[in-house]
Amino acid sequence: MFGTDGIRGRANKGLLRPESVLRIGRAIGHWLHDAPVPHRALIARDPRRSGDLLDAALSAGMLSEGIEVVDVGMLPTPAAMFLTGTLDAGIGVMLSASHNPAPDNGLKLFTPCGNKLSDSDQAKIEMLAQGPAGEGVDAQDLGLRRSEPAALLDYLEALCARHSGLQLTGRRIWIDCAHGATSVTAAEVLRRLGAEVKGFADTPQPDAINRGCGATAPAALAARVQPGELGLCFDGDGDRVMLIDERGTVRDGDDVLYVIATSRMLQQQLTPGRIVGTVMTNFGLERALQAAGIGLVRVPVGDRAIAACLNSQGLTLGGEPSGHIIFPEFLAAGDGLLTALEVLAVLEQRGTSLAELTQGWQRSPQVLINVPVGSQPDLTGIPAVCAVESSVQAELEGRGRLVLRYSGTEPLCRVMVEAESDELAQSQAERMAACLRENL
Repeated sequence: MFGTDGIRGRANKGLLRPESVLRIGRAIGHWLHDAPVPHRALIARDPRRSGDLLDAALSAGMLSEGIEVVDVGMLPTPAAMFLTGTLDAGIGVMLSASHNPAPDNGLKLFTPCGNKLSDSDQAKIEMLAQGPAGEGVDAQDLGLRRSEPAALLDYLEALCARHSGLQLTGRRIWIDCAHGATSVTAAEVLRRLGAEVKGFADTPQPDAINRGCGATAPAALAARVQPGELGLCFDGDGDRVMLIDERGTVRDGDDVLYVIATSRMLQQQLTPGRIVGTVMTNFGLERALQAAGIGLVRVPVGDRAIAACLNSQGLTLGGEPSGHIIFPEFLAAGDGLLTALEVLAVLEQRGTSLAELTQGWQRSPQVLINVPVGSQPDLTGIPAVCAVESSVQAELEGRGRLVLRYSGTEPLCRVMVEAESDELAQSQAERMAACLRENL
């Protein structure tokens, strides 16, 4: 039921049919009663058309179990995580499919501390959702629902307070909100800090979210950014960001990690000298960080794995190429707007441009091919796949690496190859992808 980032799929189908979501809401209610947390749930959403449907079904399920529901309206996932704690909710639920197309939707669940639910808690909720529905509470014990749309101001003020010394006067910044949830936050915060803001795809559009815009399609904004300007491309729910530098070049999460990690190292603010990346982090970044005296700890893809490693090892910076960057002292998950402010603060401190700061590392040639799949069988149980994988690994030994993994949010198997040349990376990635197409 749960993938790498909650429950996700086609709206009004499968687990996202209203009757299924209602059962999930009741299961969350049961789980809250057994957990040492307030019997209160926060619900937020991005602007997708199906948000109303899921909100109604999920709320009904929780209310029927006597859970108070606090509706904070349309806002980004990181804002919902932040407010789950400030509003004393026992659980937060974000209705979003993040970077997926508009017909998709999903449920992201998180704790009052902003952490994604643990595997064991997800398993409990899944078991409850699949078991007998029960009768619910008596009428006099039903939960109540209330709206707190003004709560978003607490999140905005917290961001501005963290960067109260940041002066953006005279800086022109383009924002691409992917027609999603950062439409209600990004321009407001940047203007409060003095920036001149220009917008693209910066209004909520239920049926256009992520379509040809946002973090998954940054070229659309890059074509608009003029020399000397900056661009920020968020995804539909605002937990990731891609940047456009002053020369119109797209900069991803690896660039952000390099800029922030090396700047903190220079200021002796990167303790204990390590950051967290994923198996998808470019090998060129790892070598550049090593040259700067910074270690890279690799974990599986997903901000949940990054957050867990940051917490267990006491580290202060982690992220992945997709633009999820975590600053655990503020929030235990990716926050696109916070990431943008952190980069802008570095630019102000260093007195230079993003284009200049990213010149210190060279990206290893990398090819990523997404192979559509109907199911996700264990790849180690498919002899033909194992044979080609071993052959590709042998071909790349000492010259690159291969990563095979299923997407946790889409019906895809991802093939990533890094190598010493574009030609080698492309040929081996296509070879592996062709094998997967034949056998999956």
